[in-house]
Amino acid sequence: MLFYGEVFILMMSISVYRYFTEEREKGKIRRIFQTYVAKNVVEEVLKDTSKLQLGGQKKFLTVYFLGHKRFYDDFGEAHA
Repeated sequence: MLFYGEVFILMMSISVYRYFTEEREKGKIRRIFQTYVAKNVVEEVLKDTSKLQLGGQKKFLTVYFLGHKRFYDDFGEAHA
Protein backbone atom coordinates (compact mmCIF):
# COMPACT_ATOMS: atom_id res chain seq x y z
CA MET A 1 0.00 0.00 0.00
CA LEU A 2 1.29 3.43 -0.96
CA PHE A 3 1.83 6.05 1.68
CA TYR A 4 0.50 9.59 1.31
CA GLY A 5 3.93 10.99 0.48
CA GLU A 6 4.41 8.47 -2.31
CA VAL A 7 0.97 9.25 -3.72
CA PHE A 8 1.75 12.97 -3.59
CA ILE A 9 5.09 12.48 -5.38
CA LEU A 10 3.41 10.29 -8.00
CA MET A 11 0.68 12.88 -8.64
CA MET A 12 3.22 15.70 -8.89
CA SER A 13 5.35 13.67 -11.30
CA ILE A 14 2.34 13.04 -13.54
CA SER A 15 1.39 16.73 -13.43
CA VAL A 16 4.91 17.86 -14.34
CA TYR A 17 5.11 15.31 -17.17
CA ARG A 18 1.75 16.42 -18.59
CA TYR A 19 2.73 20.10 -18.32
CA PHE A 20 5.97 19.66 -20.27
CA THR A 21 4.37 17.36 -22.84
CA GLU A 22 1.52 19.81 -23.42
CA GLU A 23 3.88 22.80 -23.66
CA ARG A 24 6.04 20.95 -26.19
CA GLU A 25 2.95 20.18 -28.29
CA LYS A 26 1.76 23.80 -28.11
CA GLY A 27 5.21 25.02 -29.16
CA LYS A 28 5.17 22.66 -32.12
CA ILE A 29 1.71 23.86 -33.21
CA ARG A 30 2.77 27.50 -32.77
CA ARG A 31 5.91 27.04 -34.91
CA ILE A 32 3.99 25.26 -37.67
CA PHE A 33 1.11 27.70 -37.97
CA GLN A 34 2.62 31.10 -37.11
CA THR A 35 4.19 31.46 -40.56
CA TYR A 36 0.89 30.77 -42.32
CA VAL A 37 -1.87 32.35 -40.24
CA ALA A 38 -2.32 35.38 -38.00
CA LYS A 39 -1.06 35.24 -34.43
CA ASN A 40 -4.56 35.54 -32.94
CA VAL A 41 -5.68 32.49 -34.96
CA VAL A 42 -2.76 30.46 -33.58
CA GLU A 43 -3.63 31.51 -30.03
CA GLU A 44 -7.28 30.54 -30.61
CA VAL A 45 -6.23 27.10 -31.84
CA LEU A 46 -3.95 26.62 -28.84
CA LYS A 47 -6.80 27.39 -26.46
CA ASP A 48 -8.76 24.45 -27.87
CA THR A 49 -6.72 21.96 -29.89
CA SER A 50 -9.87 20.05 -30.84
CA LYS A 51 -10.33 22.76 -33.49
CA LEU A 52 -7.42 21.20 -35.39
CA GLN A 53 -9.43 19.07 -37.75
CA LEU A 54 -9.34 18.67 -41.47
CA GLY A 55 -12.44 19.96 -43.15
CA GLY A 56 -14.07 23.27 -43.56
CA GLN A 57 -17.34 25.10 -43.87
CA LYS A 58 -19.59 25.51 -46.87
CA LYS A 59 -20.86 29.03 -47.36
CA PHE A 60 -22.52 30.84 -50.19
CA LEU A 61 -20.64 34.04 -50.91
CA THR A 62 -20.77 36.79 -53.46
CA VAL A 63 -17.46 38.00 -54.83
CA TYR A 64 -17.19 41.21 -56.79
CA PHE A 65 -14.04 41.83 -58.83
CA LEU A 66 -13.41 45.42 -59.76
CA GLY A 67 -10.64 46.41 -62.10
CA HIS A 68 -9.31 49.85 -62.64
CA LYS A 69 -9.18 50.63 -66.37
CA ARG A 70 -6.08 52.79 -66.21
CA PHE A 71 -4.18 50.11 -64.27
CA TYR A 72 -4.97 47.47 -66.87
CA ASP A 73 -4.10 49.81 -69.75
CA ASP A 74 -0.75 50.76 -68.17
CA PHE A 75 0.00 47.17 -67.18
CA GLY A 76 -0.82 45.88 -70.64
CA GLU A 77 1.36 48.48 -72.35
CA ALA A 78 4.27 47.81 -70.02
CA HIS A 79 4.11 44.03 -70.53
CA ALA A 80 3.29 43.91 -74.25
